[in-house]
Amino acid sequence: MLSIVKVFRLHMPLLIMIAGAVGLMLSTILLKSTLSATDFGLFALLVTYVSIVFSFGLLGAEQYFLRVVR
Repeated sequence: MLSIVKVFRLHMPLLIMIAGAVGLMLSTILLKSTLSATDFGLFALLVTYVSIVFSFGLLGAEQYFLRVVR
């Protein structure tokens, strides 16, 4: 039992990333059927922009905040 908890804690970041990806996929499927084509296009553009910003980390801004906060 202890080893299962240890493995779960070790892989927690991966599980959180998987849960986020599944949530994004389900929300996209749901919104595809409820929004108009123009509104869904704007939603997809916003999601793409936010994903790019988070993947590049605002061009190093997170490192600046980590150094200033400490």
